[in-house]
Amino acid sequence: MSKPVIAIDIDDVLADSTENLRLRVNQMLGVNIESQHYKVPGPYWSYYEHVWEKHNVAHLVNHIELESDMENDQSHIVPIVGAQKALTALVKSYEIILVTARNPAWASATEVWMHNNFKGVFKDLHILGSKKHQGEGTKTKGEVCKEVGASWLIDDNPEHCLSAVEYGAQAVLFGDYGWHFDAPKHLTKCKDWPAVLEYFDGLKD
Repeated sequence: MSKPVIAIDIDDVLADSTENLRLRVNQMLGVNIESQHYKVPGPYWSYYEHVWEKHNVAHLVNHIELESDMENDQSHIVPIVGAQKALTALVKSYEIILVTARNPAWASATEVWMHNNFKGVFKDLHILGSKKHQGEGTKTKGEVCKEVGASWLIDDNPEHCLSAVEYGAQAVLFGDYGWHFDAPKHLTKCKDWPAVLEYFDGLKD
């Protein structure tokens, strides 16, 4: 019998992307924006610009250089604490696929990073791109969940979680981020990977 499918996002769910970006921007600009400054309430879309504007550096950030960093090599990004242990446990009972809105140009480096940090865990990788990268015709994560038969989506973006619910999957809003300040109250929330494991353990009762 086939295992039920969990779709999982990458950035800020498996990869500690915001912390990496914080360190990279500090290095590029010679500033010291601290971790707590990336937890202020703000909208998901353009959240980083929201943070940088508060520190008067938004106009100095070189977006092309940041994109190039991710396209060429992602080995400097560390996994979210607990993610490796949790996925090793979940893959015993579930099929794991990855669904990300990353830039498709990052695909090769993303596959290398996932292989190095989560070898043998995920069955498939879907890199959708965002409207920024592919235009208005980009599929939603909810649509992809339906196409691949995923019963759950674990994601840090409330919008993606709502999309999954719209298409019949259950959603887990992951993390404790500044862009969660106005997240719908009815979404299931897990602040870290131990909480995710507890959630899925509870489904077996």
